[in-house]
Amino acid sequence: MSNTIVECRNKESDITVSNGDWTTILGGALTINDGDQIFVKNAFIDTQATSSQKIRIPEDINAEIEFGYYKNMNDVTGLIAGISGGAPVASEDEKLLTILIESTDPTLLLYKEFNFTPNDQNKVSDPVAVKVLYDDFFDVADSRTINLGEMQPGETTDFFEMIGKIVKGPITFEPSLDTLREKFNIKVNTTTQATNGKTVMQPYTQKATIPIKAGNYDPDHLCKIINDSITATTVANNPFYPNDTDCLLNSKETQSNYRFAGANTNEFLFVNGFANPNYYIDNMKNFGTGTEIWLGSNQFELAFDANTRNFQFNYLHFPYYYQKNIAVGFFEYGGNYHSVARNGGNVIFSLQAKEQATGNPFDFWFDLLGFDTTIYPDFSFAESNLGTGTTYLVPIILFNDNSTTDGLVSVDTLINIDNPVAVPTTFPYYSTVGTNTRAIDAGNSVLDNENSFGYYVVEVSSNFKNNFYTPDNNYRNIQSIVSRYYELNSYTSGTANGSLIYTHKGDSQLLESFRCRILDSDKNLATNIGDDNTIHLAIVRGEELNQVVSNATPKEK
Repeated sequence: MSNTIVECRNKESDITVSNGDWTTILGGALTINDGDQIFVKNAFIDTQATSSQKIRIPEDINAEIEFGYYKNMNDVTGLIAGISGGAPVASEDEKLLTILIESTDPTLLLYKEFNFTPNDQNKVSDPVAVKVLYDDFFDVADSRTINLGEMQPGETTDFFEMIGKIVKGPITFEPSLDTLREKFNIKVNTTTQATNGKTVMQPYTQKATIPIKAGNYDPDHLCKIINDSITATTVANNPFYPNDTDCLLNSKETQSNYRFAGANTNEFLFVNGFANPNYYIDNMKNFGTGTEIWLGSNQFELAFDANTRNFQFNYLHFPYYYQKNIAVGFFEYGGNYHSVARNGGNVIFSLQAKEQATGNPFDFWFDLLGFDTTIYPDFSFAESNLGTGTTYLVPIILFNDNSTTDGLVSVDTLINIDNPVAVPTTFPYYSTVGTNTRAIDAGNSVLDNENSFGYYVVEVSSNFKNNFYTPDNNYRNIQSIVSRYYELNSYTSGTANGSLIYTHKGDSQLLESFRCRILDSDKNLATNIGDDNTIHLAIVRGEELNQVVSNATPKEK
């Protein structure tokens, strides 16, 4: 009896969503006929990272963080001017650093909405990595990538990293729009606004690139590599001017290094991203003759919490200092009391990673470290003349608790350690509280603390179905159960003993591709497995099975 064996290997797949989620496309269509059987002959799951409690990075990568910069206006009131006249009072609100651009190019488009939906709302979309290529308003080529999972009818996936982008001319997609529609059942939906004739307050961002070599990393070691790369600075020209891509910028150096259309006369503005976005710092190009200020954060810390098994950003903010100690300040504005736990900081607009050798996207921040898109602030633009004759496009940035960090304001901060029993009645009031922060937690634990589940489930989707019943559901694509008892040398293997055998009945079917997923026992995609996963499918022809049965049946005499 001859079998057909189909190898589905994650590492060599045609479409990879993430480790443990891939699609193998056959070189030629395979036909299954009535009576043919299909089963998983064996499965090999790459559990190197899980077994060693390390983060596995299979290729050299460049991890990228795109920073925005904001300041809390509690100590620089004298530098602020209002567009419509009159200086605002100090407040604890975040003001976003923007660059003022007078747009005269009709091809410059602002993307106000950017999302994906199933093209045919009666069908589920297929997973795929979508790369968007474009030129920014500096005429610099750039790209963003999103890993789209399976979308149900009616489901929408926002592309946060493209919302608010000002792009010159048309953008291109890889795969193409036609391929996305026809092959993956994905429709791209965008809403754009022409910027021609308007003055745009574009958020000023810098991109930091962290090179990381392939290897199995202890979480603390990986954090140290990232922290050291982000906070490193050079002092070749002037020790007070960090690198352009630092999380901390100097206002004078930022202006002097900025070039647009061959000049450096564009104004940097601080914009209030709340209900009244009309305050800004005017004309930063003149700061060389006056006060220079720090922009962003002097502290950056990514850490791993051994108790929750989660990564978290502890510092993306410039702490508030009092008498050389990190402190929380309490101020009175308009008869109300407010706490200020930071001078300013960074907000993340994009988290990306690419393989160094190929430039292909690598899902580092979300898949390996467990962060999600809630780390991005809510971002949109409003059109207003702000009491002048000029039409402005003003960014509305709504910071949330998962997009910024600051000093932890707890009941302990209310206590004056010099006189602990006396309630402070004079403001401003400062409380020295140490280094506790309100962190950004990744939310998804990427390392198994106790490896508490007993088996993996192999899911293969194609033109055949099985019935795998649980008390809550019937899973039609489950093909094999792989016990973790057989975990050896950082790989977990399963054989045909755990396979569900599918026997085809009826008309012949063409098999062109296999969508493969490795699930945990809760039927969720397994986390922190490597990319060297392989599933071998065996196809046994029905006529050969019938011949074996026929030969084994005693003939009448």
